[in-house]
This record gives sequence, structure tokens and C-alpha cells, in this order.
Amino acid sequence: FAGHAIVLGVDPARFGDDFSVITLRQGLKVHYQISLSGFDGPELAGRIVEICRQEKGISCIAYDANGNGADLDSALRRAPDLPLLIPVVWGIPAKDDKHYFNQRSEAWGKMRDWLKDGEIPDDDALIDELCSLDYGYDGLFRIQLQSKQDMKKNGGKSPDKADSLAISFIPELIDRKLVVAKVRPPQRRKV
Repeated sequence: FAGHAIVLGVDPARFGDDFSVITLRQGLKVHYQISLSGFDGPELAGRIVEICRQEKGISCIAYDANGNGADLDSALRRAPDLPLLIPVVWGIPAKDDKHYFNQRSEAWGKMRDWLKDGEIPDDDALIDELCSLDYGYDGLFRIQLQSKQDMKKNGGKSPDKADSLAISFIPELIDRKLVVAKVRPPQRRKV
């Protein structure tokens, strides 16, 4: 794994029983996962900046930019000296749209294939989450995952750790040119 790129995958959560999870993965090895409770977007961004300073060689940060991730997205775009940022919108069509309904389903499929040889931490919660998500097929016989909302309605917990690991596969699924957005300093209005 030492020759592979280091990817930081982040699944943000706000408050309640969900956790924000940061996953550091390099090739076939997940080095660690950090679960944080009650962190808002700027606080989570601060923790990510801290990790990027400690861990040298992180090539990109992939994170869920929908819903709770909107605050995180704006905070990360303002942080200086970060590696490439990849905001993930789970609902967009999959690259392999013949087999997968959306990008989330495709990332979980890539993670499933990776798990045949990949190394994850000895964590019962992660293992339970990897096995707990149901799936079905849409009208075109493409794999479609159960939504987090449906999972919670049925008494399950949000698969925060598993989603954070799945997000780390997004850079491998994107074949478009990625551009890093730079924020301009605000201009002061003259009165």
C-alpha cells in the first residue's frame, strides 16, 4: 500500500445519534477512522486541517457536500494549503450507469470489490455497518442502495463509518478534470 495515494474520506453529521467520520485510506489499507459527535462544519474542517498537517502526503479529501456537508464544504474551501478537495453529491448518476443507479451505489460496489483484499481496522461497528445496508434493483436492473432515511425508519442506524470508507473511493470513480476552487477575499463596500 505504501506506493498508493493517501485519500481522506469524510462523512459529516450534525447532531443527534449520527457521527461525523474521517477515514484515512491508502491503497488496500485503512490506516484509521475517527468518529466525532456534535461537530459542526467549521469545527470538523478544523479537525481535517489538523490531520492534513500531521499526515504528510494526503493527495485529496473527498467529502459528502450534501445537507450537513454544506457547512463543511464552505469551511474547507476557505482553509489554506489543503490538498485537492472533492465535494461528493451522492445522487448524481454513476460513471458505470449500466450497473449502478447512482454514485453512492457505485462507490459501495467499488468498496465491496476492494474488501476482497483490503485491510480495515478491527472495529465491530464498521463491520456491522458494512453488512447492514440493503439494496435492490431499479427499473433498468441497476443496483440501488437503501437510503439512510429508510434504514432509520426500519430501526437501523446510519452507516457513518461505512459511508466514510465508501467516499474514499470516489476519486477513483471520477474521470473528469478536477479543479480546486479558490475563494476570493471579500471586498469591502464603501458607504
